[in-house]
This record gives sequence, structure tokens and C-alpha cells, in this order.
Amino acid sequence: MASRREEYFKNYQLEQVPDHSKKGYKNVYKYIGDYYSWNVSADCLKKQKLLFGACEFLTVITFLWASARPVILNQNIFIILPAMLALICWLFEIIVMATFCFVKQPMRQDDYQKIKHTLPIVLLLRSFCLLAVTIACILLSIIKSPDITGIAAIFCYAADCILSIIMRQSFLKFSQNSSIICRE
Repeated sequence: MASRREEYFKNYQLEQVPDHSKKGYKNVYKYIGDYYSWNVSADCLKKQKLLFGACEFLTVITFLWASARPVILNQNIFIILPAMLALICWLFEIIVMATFCFVKQPMRQDDYQKIKHTLPIVLLLRSFCLLAVTIACILLSIIKSPDITGIAAIFCYAADCILSIIMRQSFLKFSQNSSIICRE
């Protein structure tokens, strides 16, 4: 069984390029693996990247607004823990979404694998965490009646949960309908 390092470097070839150092050369790894490209027009791909980027920005704003409110709901451990887990998932999601939005076409195999497999999983995990936050907020709001800001925070958490589910489904539909073209 090949190690992770060996698996990664199987698509790279070591080349020695002339250099003005003491050795007279430097080692450079050149990518020799397959390149992948989404099988859609450039306009459609640009539209999808813009849509996903805008949705990601919207979820960032609503989550930060809801979690920064000094309301009684945001001070409960049953809301803080799933919100922190959602935040961790969200950081991974931002990294993968940035890869999707900013990677050049055609993309390398490791970028494609990261986008194709990681993004749906992270979106699903974040939506579960936000669902737990929303349910905990609703249950806590029954016990302690929050003010209008607390109710708005609940709606922001719920909107983030719904938006992450919509983003996941939209990405799965996009990745199925726009298959990948392998380029040498």
C-alpha cells in the first residue's frame, strides 16, 4: 500500500533546472498527471463560481451577525458547542470553496479530488451543526423568552442551515451534470 506522500508525488516528476547557486541546479517538481476540466461553457462555470462565492459570503455575514449578538441564547453551552463545530466545518468549507472559485482550468487531479469529495461532506456536516444550533435555540427560547434580536439570531442560524443544504444540492447537481473531462 502506497503512503500518502507516494500517492501524491506519483503525478510529479523531479527535474533539475540550471541555477546560479553553488550546486549549479535546483530541484523542481513538474506535474505530469492528468488535468481535469468541468464540461461546461466558460460563462456557465463563471456563473457557478460567482453564485457559490456569493452564497458563501452571505453565510459568513449571517453567521457572524447571529453569533456576535449579546443575547441569552448565545451564552448556552448547547448552542456554543455545535456553533463551534459549525465554525470548524465552515473553515474547511471556505478553503475548498476558494479552491473551486480560484483554481485555473484545467485543474490538477488533487484539486479536483479536493473539490469533488470534500465540499459536499463539509457542507453536510456544517448544515447538521447549524441544525443542532437552531433546534437548541428554539428549545431554549421556549424556556427563556428572547428579545427580537434573539429571534433574529435564530432565523439567521436557520437560514445558514438551509443555505448550506441548498449549496450542497446545487453543487452535487452541477458536478453530476457537468461531468469532468480528463486532459493529458
